[in-house]
Amino acid sequence: MTFTRKSLATLGLLALAAFIAPAQAAERAIIVLDASGSMWGQIDGEAKMTIARHTLEQVMRTVPPALELGMIAYGHREKGSCSDIELVVPPGPAATTGAEIVAAANGLTPKGKTPLSAAVQQAAEALHYTEDKATVILITDGIETCDADPCALGTSLKQAGIDLKVHVVGFGLSKSEGKQVACLAENTGGRYFAAGNADKLTEALTETVAAIAPRPEPIPAPVPVAIQKVEQNLKAVARLTADSDIFMRPGSIRFDIHKSGSDGTFEEDVLTTNYSNESFQGAAEFNLPPGRYRVVASRDLAKAEAIVDVTDDKQALVDIPLDAGIVTSRAMSTETDLLVDDGVRWDIIGPDQQDTTTYGRSTTTVISAGIASVTASIGTAKTTIPVEVRAGEIREVDIVLGSGRLDLRGMRSADAKDFDDAIRWDVTSATGETSTTYGGKVHFDLPAGAYTVLATLGDARTELKLTIEAGKTLDQAVVVATGKVVAHSLFSEGGPTAKGARFDVLSAEKGADGERQTIATNYEDGTIFNLGPGRYVLKAQADLATAEIGFEVKPGTSIDVPVILNAGLLAVTAPGGERMDLLSEKKDIYDEQGVLATNYGETWQIAVPAGTYVVRVQKKGSLDTVSGTAAIKAGERTELTVK
Repeated sequence: MTFTRKSLATLGLLALAAFIAPAQAAERAIIVLDASGSMWGQIDGEAKMTIARHTLEQVMRTVPPALELGMIAYGHREKGSCSDIELVVPPGPAATTGAEIVAAANGLTPKGKTPLSAAVQQAAEALHYTEDKATVILITDGIETCDADPCALGTSLKQAGIDLKVHVVGFGLSKSEGKQVACLAENTGGRYFAAGNADKLTEALTETVAAIAPRPEPIPAPVPVAIQKVEQNLKAVARLTADSDIFMRPGSIRFDIHKSGSDGTFEEDVLTTNYSNESFQGAAEFNLPPGRYRVVASRDLAKAEAIVDVTDDKQALVDIPLDAGIVTSRAMSTETDLLVDDGVRWDIIGPDQQDTTTYGRSTTTVISAGIASVTASIGTAKTTIPVEVRAGEIREVDIVLGSGRLDLRGMRSADAKDFDDAIRWDVTSATGETSTTYGGKVHFDLPAGAYTVLATLGDARTELKLTIEAGKTLDQAVVVATGKVVAHSLFSEGGPTAKGARFDVLSAEKGADGERQTIATNYEDGTIFNLGPGRYVLKAQADLATAEIGFEVKPGTSIDVPVILNAGLLAVTAPGGERMDLLSEKKDIYDEQGVLATNYGETWQIAVPAGTYVVRVQKKGSLDTVSGTAAIKAGERTELTVK
């Protein structure tokens, strides 16, 4: 029987945690999770946010339950904000917060910036790092984007903290990017982990989160005795059945010790936990005060218990049969072909309705005897079968997903050299089920059948029909004919930029109503529009100044389109003013000056077309008005004081 790298990593999480030295661990920790917009980027065809969610779900199952663990996320609520930081799960016993962390991660929607320094600072403060030992684990796929210095933060945290370590997991970072955040870990005595894929992320979190040991229970004061004490007075082993060998497969058995109370019942809280391992001949040893204990042995979806009396003068042995079997499951694309993708998700439900989730081409699970449910899924392909588990037996099952793989490559033109990461892909089955992702090179794992692929880039879209065959990969290049338009607004030819301008892309031809159709709208100079080939009009507006210009888009090209507003900036100061009206210089046919704009207060700044204007000011607490005249020149700032 063989194990893939991923299944070994999954089965070994608990063992890895047991080998990390307690001296290197902290008793309280917070995970800081990057939920910025870049987490939609893909590694090996899968979104980094999805990989992070799956990895956290695995690792949380291995965290010591007494560890106080919480989570902070950033960049998940709004775009462009450096204050979008939230303590989504306050620190608490991992037995409770582990599931809360998984649920919180699943509910995050990456959107914004990367204020990683401020997030780490908040995590340290939430852990009272100036008073207690603490650990912060930062998972980021980007560098600081909010004008902060991670290196300086690491130094200041080290100086102010009692015993604070910051570990940094660089998820998909380049070497140069990694150096910019590694100093945050190094300056606090922590470690930097470069995680380029799901396996490396699992290893990094196992060495940080899962390896943090809980605070040990106070050791009772020694009671003088006349007998010679043994160093380890309880040895625990487990077997699949009473007739099986001691369990020594890769991974380990978990043993939880519950102490007997004065009334003869056993405490619900776990007194202590240890793990068996093949290096220890499948045994776990304990040093316990004399008394009666309940020992609970568990592995995957199997659990059993036994009662044992412990004394000081000899080692007691508790031998627990799990009444369980082993199921090894393999994912198949067809009846005869193994699935080669490591991204298969396994959801297994035992006879007692307990469940576990792992990832990889295959998985090996210890399950209590009875009928279990094994589900394999990848992409939208999913198959569930019942499996009869017999105590003491190993059963191998093949799960046929009947799936194929669709590799899509998107370009702006047929001769483009690069794939465009801004493309949105919607793949819809004949039954109407749609899968969506973004990127220049993406892949979908799909059940065999007919599909419609829609590729969208800005206003342009391309649709095609195709058929997926089980066990085969379809590689499809798709051209989404678009050009990139960078919009600019200038006060004058070669003049300064008009900040905060609104841009509207309009149809070149007017409709029956004499108006042009609005195709797309955005704000700020330098904004980008992705448009299909053709002729358009770009309209720019800054306050009262507006202008437009025609342009043409060709596939695969990038053009800058400047709109000249022929306007200037009027800055008005009116000491004691309450209301200001901007008026046209000339009166209309009714001998009235039209009010072009109104503002309240003593200062006003507004962009207006070149020309002469009158500013009328009404004083506070009075109906009296005073006026001033300003001549506005294109591309210049004109200051006017009205007293």
